[in-house]
Amino acid sequence: MRTSIFNNFADLPKEFREDVQRLWQMPKQVRLKLISHAANVAKARTSNDRKLATDEATQGTKQSPADLLKVLKLLLYVYEAWNPIRDSPESFQKDLADLGLIPVKKKAECKLFLDNFLAQVAKDNTYRLEKMFAVSLLPSYQSCATLVDMRTVIRNPFGAGLKDKLAEYEPQCVGFVPVVLVKINRDSGDPPSFSFQCEEDALERMIEVLQATLKDLQAAKGSLQEGAKQP
Repeated sequence: MRTSIFNNFADLPKEFREDVQRLWQMPKQVRLKLISHAANVAKARTSNDRKLATDEATQGTKQSPADLLKVLKLLLYVYEAWNPIRDSPESFQKDLADLGLIPVKKKAECKLFLDNFLAQVAKDNTYRLEKMFAVSLLPSYQSCATLVDMRTVIRNPFGAGLKDKLAEYEPQCVGFVPVVLVKINRDSGDPPSFSFQCEEDALERMIEVLQATLKDLQAAKGSLQEGAKQP
């Protein structure tokens, strides 16, 4: 059975082959160090952590930062496209060779890198399987963004009276009220994101519900662990 990389190769941009070649042109030690950097970036759960992990990958080397970022992006593509059911390190290496992506003169050196890199990728197979089943039915939360907006409070706003005339309208600002704007991004679905607003008390209630759900989650996990211990 062919791996994901083989099945998707025809749809990949030409830069993919160029980045593979760029990977093999790098010094062996630089290549090997990128394995842990790629794993750190892939496991980052926030955009800030991902940026920090990416910046760390370009430090302490004489290689071009642009080349390092392109190769890192390539490794991340493999890392994130890996299918824990269909893909295996052995079949992946075979498919790369069949696609002409492993230079013959560096075959042993390339195999050393791929053995180490794909072993790191395969370490997360359990996590990937869990994610596959967790997101199998509904769109999943991806990220969120918030903003505090101060709304102006106008005494007797235009249109409040039946005979309001613009020429006679003299608005008076009597204060401000804070409102929280929230945008939720999902990994799929239509639309992929949605926004809403809420006041401070509603935000506090939402936070309480989420914190209570964390306690529910810990209780459920603890119950499963206790059940597994029983004969």
